[in-house]
Amino acid sequence: MTLDLEHLVIPAQKRNFVRNPFFKEWNDLILKNIKKRPEYDDDKRSYDAEDQKLINECNFHIKHFSKNELDKENVLLLMHPLYKGISHSDKINFFQYSDSRNYDKALIKILGASSRNYNVVLGDTVHFFGDTTSLLTEHGIVEKNFLTEYDSGVPMDNRILEWFDGKNVFSAGAYHGVSQGADGIPIVHCLTTFMRLLHKRGKANIYAVNDLIVNFPSEYSEYLKPEGIVIDRDRKANTEIFLPKEKVLSLNDFYNFVK
Repeated sequence: MTLDLEHLVIPAQKRNFVRNPFFKEWNDLILKNIKKRPEYDDDKRSYDAEDQKLINECNFHIKHFSKNELDKENVLLLMHPLYKGISHSDKINFFQYSDSRNYDKALIKILGASSRNYNVVLGDTVHFFGDTTSLLTEHGIVEKNFLTEYDSGVPMDNRILEWFDGKNVFSAGAYHGVSQGADGIPIVHCLTTFMRLLHKRGKANIYAVNDLIVNFPSEYSEYLKPEGIVIDRDRKANTEIFLPKEKVLSLNDFYNFVK
């Protein structure tokens, strides 16, 4: 059965079922967590006891469907790619709509590529994985998956970082950048967090595909597409460290690089 990629970005608020029937036993738990995803300053910042059985089932699914090895030197990393479409579409304001649609179109295009000279790795939280992104692995669109901590780019198993050693890693997904928390402490968003971990490890050649990256849809911003890509943060200087411009690619640049 063909996977309808257009329907992947339809908000969870418009349905009462999980997309992947493999996880139908956890329907209520998953929908509770994706229909109204907590804000970054809300109380829930980690998985709880209720999530543990779902985590185990997600790991079982990954072990069964994911490839054992990445056999290409080029890897497209998708971090939480459907957060915006599934949970935060109601936060998109009038000025952000164009960036939002362009991101969705670029994501659907890359997921629908019929042939490719690169591997696709996807990191997601358990509720989004159980709902939708696990389907991408079942259909052979994604070769490897890993789970992240709750609303974080930190992998639940840090050995995941070894997968990318010696690879050209093309970073994409959500969310990018650094925001100011209500308590004044900077919040490093998920994609930037993972890029930061790779940068600190120093064994991957890191790029970013700008057409496949979005910032958190803040009501105070007119844009979702980042102007520059933050790869780290200097805490002492309280400044952001940016990926060199020559390593920030458009989707067409990415295709040309890996062809």
